[in-house]
Amino acid sequence: MALFVFGSTGDLVKRKVMRALQEIGGDFSIYAIGRRDMDDLDYQNFVCSDWCNLDFRERLNYLRVDMDNLDFSLFEDKLSLDSINYFYLSLPPHLVSGAIEFLADLRSRGFKIKILSEKPFGENLNGAKNLKEKLVKLNLEKDFFISDHY
Repeated sequence: MALFVFGSTGDLVKRKVMRALQEIGGDFSIYAIGRRDMDDLDYQNFVCSDWCNLDFRERLNYLRVDMDNLDFSLFEDKLSLDSINYFYLSLPPHLVSGAIEFLADLRSRGFKIKILSEKPFGENLNGAKNLKEKLVKLNLEKDFFISDHY
């Protein structure tokens, strides 16, 4: 099993999400997706400082991506056709639409996906309605969940 965390260099992921993932444990790989120029070790040092245990640190991988041009080839060897691939979106509202389109493309390639998106969902009411319509059009609404970390 793998978890792909979009927006992995943001404060919420760094301070809250990664600590929670360490606490729940498990035997799954975590792929931190971000725009910053880092490698796995840079990211592990960025997130962990002095609190990560060795097992958790070793499960953290970093993928630098261009969010305006998500490239399937970066993900291809990390995705599973046999099990569900989990995605966590901790993105600014203007980047969520592109991520949704990318994930719909993954589904069309035969990958099973589940998506959890952090609020805000859209920049305003109209933006949220447009994203909801996109989820319906792309047949993702049953596998898309919205969370408020507070």
